[in-house]
Amino acid sequence: MMTKILILESATNDLNFICFELDRSGFNYTTINIKLIDEFENAVHNYNPDIILSGYSLMNDNGQEVLKICDRCYPLIPLILIADHIEIENCVALIKNGVSDIILKQNIASLGQKISTTLKTTRADTLPNQCEENLNDKSIYRSLIENSEDAILLTEKDGKILEANNSACQIFKMTEEEFYIFGRFSLVDHNDPSLLALIEERNLTGVAKDELTFNRKDGSSFTGEITSVVFKDIWGHEMTSIKIKDLTQYKKAEKQLAKTAAELQETVNSLNKIMNASMDLIFSVDADKKIVQINSACNSTTGYETQELVGKSYIDFIHNEDKEIIFNADQNVRNGNPIKTFEARVIHKNGTTIYILLSAQWDEDDKLIYCTAKDITEKTKLEKAYKVERERFLDLYNLAPACMGLLKGPNHIHELTNSLYLKFINKKDVIGKSILEVMPEMEDQGIIGLLDSVYNTGVPFIANEMLIQLDSNNNGLLVQTYMNFIYQAHRKSDGKIDGIFVFAIDVTEQVLSRIKIEESEKMYRQLISELPVAAYSCDADGKISFFNKAAAILWDTEPKIGEDSFCGFSKMLDEDGQTIPLHLSPMAISLNEGRIVSGRSGTVERASGERRYVLPHVVPYIDSSGKVTGAVNVVTDITEIKVAQIALELRNSELAFQNQEKEKRAAELSIANKELAYQNKEKENRANELVIANQELAFQNDEKEKRAKELILINIELHKSNKELDRFVYSISHDLRSPLTSVQGLVSIIEEESEEPSTLKHVEMIKNSINRLDEFVKKILIYSRNDRTDLELEIIPVKKTILNIIASLQNMKQAKDIHFEIEVQELSPFCTDKLRFNTIVENLISNAIKYHKPRSSDRFIKVKAVAHKEMMQLEIVDNGIGIPLMYKEKIFDMFFRISSKSEGSGIGLYIVKDTIEKLEGSIKVISQKQAGTTFEINLKNYKKC
Repeated sequence: MMTKILILESATNDLNFICFELDRSGFNYTTINIKLIDEFENAVHNYNPDIILSGYSLMNDNGQEVLKICDRCYPLIPLILIADHIEIENCVALIKNGVSDIILKQNIASLGQKISTTLKTTRADTLPNQCEENLNDKSIYRSLIENSEDAILLTEKDGKILEANNSACQIFKMTEEEFYIFGRFSLVDHNDPSLLALIEERNLTGVAKDELTFNRKDGSSFTGEITSVVFKDIWGHEMTSIKIKDLTQYKKAEKQLAKTAAELQETVNSLNKIMNASMDLIFSVDADKKIVQINSACNSTTGYETQELVGKSYIDFIHNEDKEIIFNADQNVRNGNPIKTFEARVIHKNGTTIYILLSAQWDEDDKLIYCTAKDITEKTKLEKAYKVERERFLDLYNLAPACMGLLKGPNHIHELTNSLYLKFINKKDVIGKSILEVMPEMEDQGIIGLLDSVYNTGVPFIANEMLIQLDSNNNGLLVQTYMNFIYQAHRKSDGKIDGIFVFAIDVTEQVLSRIKIEESEKMYRQLISELPVAAYSCDADGKISFFNKAAAILWDTEPKIGEDSFCGFSKMLDEDGQTIPLHLSPMAISLNEGRIVSGRSGTVERASGERRYVLPHVVPYIDSSGKVTGAVNVVTDITEIKVAQIALELRNSELAFQNQEKEKRAAELSIANKELAYQNKEKENRANELVIANQELAFQNDEKEKRAKELILINIELHKSNKELDRFVYSISHDLRSPLTSVQGLVSIIEEESEEPSTLKHVEMIKNSINRLDEFVKKILIYSRNDRTDLELEIIPVKKTILNIIASLQNMKQAKDIHFEIEVQELSPFCTDKLRFNTIVENLISNAIKYHKPRSSDRFIKVKAVAHKEMMQLEIVDNGIGIPLMYKEKIFDMFFRISSKSEGSGIGLYIVKDTIEKLEGSIKVISQKQAGTTFEINLKNYKKC
């Protein structure tokens, strides 16, 4: 009779193991196996099995659901468990829950007999309401105990042994009676340190498990695994079930297994090393096109690690344009047609494209495609690069901005030329003609000899700006041409020379331009050298790179070019006479900070020891990257001007003292007049003293005449001194302005004749310095004129005068985009000195323009004036950079400048205040930094003009 068996698989080897044992015993059966619990109920219903076999591992989770289904729907179908090992308490629990029998794998040979025995009984005998009775049946326990290969002992708790199975007798080499006699304590090595802990755990929890050393009857010992469980029998007596597994063979098997595993692992490792040592990809693909195994070359080829590819469809990594081709190739291989070489593109992990050369073969037994793939990306790229470079070469040859040609044979026959070559020689149809046929003028210039030398020796000839004469107009007239060219030997594949490659560039324009530039540079240097103003330049390290004659004269020495640093003066001194280090000189500051240093005069000492006053103007050279590459310094000797200023200040002090003396004498004369009046009054009251009074009066009159004569002499002397000072100032200014006019002429010549940016830049710096010095001389003249000349009063049109001044100042480069607002009320004719009035307004408005904000969109200057009978109120307002509060009291001092970067000479506002005082007026300044400045002026209206 055929037995239908339903097998619940816990692993594939369980099914093979069960079928092998049933076949070996000759058991007549058919099987159906399932893996998922969801399939169990349908399988039982459709297959109607005689018995169900299940692995014990399924009982942990899904097995409990199987028991419930069997108990609820199929109580008559027996269920047998097959286990590697099972605890006695678990065995009891499973039988209580409906398991018909439990077979250990060690006793799998009895599986056929167990199935037959089980089928003879009915499922009804194991229904839940009879479980307790059957479990009390000793025969059931006997069956469980006898089927176990482990020693099982049933004892009273901490008492004598009641039962021992056959396995226990075999393991301990005792009979069952000997177990009863010797007792359980003789079985254990009492020196085992784990014994007391085991007993303590069992007493505490009722269950204990550990490894102990056991003694056999023959005196030998072995290591065993003991499981001790305390339970009560049906009469309530405490009993102990003890299961002892002999681990001797297990330990041996464990060692052997470890050894075998190590050997197997070594073999696998060797195989993996061989696979991983391959630079090519080696992999296998299953029927679902998923990667089963792949070597470590996948990382270097595709960027993926092995674990990232195993289990993934290889199609996902193929380039989209190649997927259809790969799909067809895959089908072809699975049909038994292996591929030896096949190119495809794979997507690298970083997104780039990888080219591979693939071979593939189908294995029918394993149902796998075994593949190898070689990375040919570099080869493919090289092939493409070669093709691209070849096309580039042809483009370069035909479109290159140079003459290119190939001359073949000892007669130098034209074999290949580009269009620029033909254009340069102005010839056509030169292919197949020799160089002499095309350009016969080359023979007398030695060109043919050069070609012969390269052809015979293979040594290339390189010419740089070589002068060649060509009949480029085909009229017999030779044109001078400068050429850069190379004659390079052309070799055949065997290395023999068969021609000459020509590469030439016409550099005539560059050569002629350089010659012209050199001539201009020479002229520029010559002009700078002849300038009467000292000028020199330094490189980025401060080493002097150039100086003119005026600089050498001013220094009284000639420094060494490229060696001496910053300047040629022996010393530079500050206001206190202390030496300024060279690294703090104006040139050093400009080089270090990359800014213009100007307007800061100082004292220097020449090589001879003489000290001079100079005014430097340093401008740095800054390249396109913003790096300072050097600087130029124009140094003006202002010693004479400084001496004149000092003399002028001394003379002013003397005049002030003389004025004080005149005032003192006038006061004395006033007192004398008062005294005379008093005496006249007393004369009426004291007639008797008239004679005496008359004599006293005569005496006083004599004294007054003497004093008047002295005053006249002083005035004459003062007038003479003023005239002499005027002549001195005029002479000084004339002597200074004459060379300035000459320099301006030279600069204009340079500016007109030169187009070099660097030359024009230097010319602009020189012009700025000359203009500053000229302005300074003019202001000295204004100051002298203001101080020495009398008022020339006239009625002036106030609004028209102000408008004319603004119109003249709007040519200043800083005046661009400044909005002027003029508001004038002439309530009464205004009478004053017109020249001095112009000086005041012009200075204040020009200062407002110079010191305005450079990049503001709402810049303005407001001029308000109201002329009354007694005076005129004038107000000039701007929203420029303003004046710091700390400098408001000093701005009217002579030569005071807020910053070394200021463009002015520091005398303008001093002249303004001095002029206002001459006109019997007053000035007040209101200013806030970065907000603007307001000047409020009150001027006397001289009614009688």
